[in-house]
Amino acid sequence: MIKVISEVVGAPEVRDRVLALKPAILANTKTALDQWAEELASYIQRDKLSGNPVQARTGALRDSINPIAEQEGDLITAGAGGGAGLDYARAIEFGSRPHEIVPRRANFLRFEVDGRIVYTKHVNHPGNRPFRYMRGGFEDMQPQGIEAIRAAVAEALTT
Repeated sequence: MIKVISEVVGAPEVRDRVLALKPAILANTKTALDQWAEELASYIQRDKLSGNPVQARTGALRDSINPIAEQEGDLITAGAGGGAGLDYARAIEFGSRPHEIVPRRANFLRFEVDGRIVYTKHVNHPGNRPFRYMRGGFEDMQPQGIEAIRAAVAEALTT
């Protein structure tokens, strides 16, 4: 997430002028970060979760990625979120240790291996390395977010 927190310091006349422009600065910044959050979510869906080592079967993880841009008073927060309700999203982002998988709502697990349907009572998962689709996407797009903030503030200060 990008959080915008500003403090105006300097000569009183400069400080007063900037403070008078505060509503415009906040509005421009919110608009810019709304757009950046959309671009971030799209980037994660399109580039970070495309051709990844995790084989997409339903597209649920990709579809769960959403932009986040909120304003609470003078605080503006922007980024992307995803994976809500998907047990495996955290394990993909952060990796997992070897673990056993057992059925929760049935007597058997059912999955496909080499075109064959397999039924079993448990699977020993070998674990997986982190695949930083969220954090990596944010790191890749952070410079654009910072530039969007700079441009939004500059525009408000020059009008």
